[in-house]
Amino acid sequence: MSDSLPTVILAAACIALNVALGTLVYVLKLPLYLDSVGIMLAALLAPGTRAHACVVASLVAIISFVIFGLLASPFEPWFIGTGVAGALYGALVTRGRVTTLVDGTASASAFVIRLLLFGVGWGIVAAVVSAPVVVGLFGGVTGAGTTLIFAFLVKTGHQMLSAALLTGFSADPIDKTLSLLIAIQVARFTPRRFRQLLLGT
Repeated sequence: MSDSLPTVILAAACIALNVALGTLVYVLKLPLYLDSVGIMLAALLAPGTRAHACVVASLVAIISFVIFGLLASPFEPWFIGTGVAGALYGALVTRGRVTTLVDGTASASAFVIRLLLFGVGWGIVAAVVSAPVVVGLFGGVTGAGTTLIFAFLVKTGHQMLSAALLTGFSADPIDKTLSLLIAIQVARFTPRRFRQLLLGT
């Protein structure tokens, strides 16, 4: 039980971070989401193997999106697939490859390049997974700030799926790069002793 306690604390903090940031952005109707910062943070800091990090980050995604759905946006739970895809991306692709960004040893240029590379990659994954849900279930209207972008694209002649993909490709890479940046900064300022409990370093 004592071995799992740091993981439970990490997961709870990540869920709270997702819900707080996601709700704030949703209420303000900004053309972003910021509902997945905690998913990436869990993927980066969860102890054990990449497979274990997948499980922890996926649980964070599922619970976060359900709570967010109950508190603010009824659309959010339908995007659990996007959250889980982000968890898998974080654990299998990003984890271990941004270590120097977290510990502060990367040069400024390396920081920017890796941040953009992994943030944009995450954004593309999120856009592709989300588009069928946006169109198939909600006809493009999800209550998020990005709905305005979707409506503009449809009005200018794009098909709904095309508009959803273009909306995702315009918003998600920015959103996920910013989310990754926040996750890295939170990981960097996480007390070293707690990180050692999680990662055994």
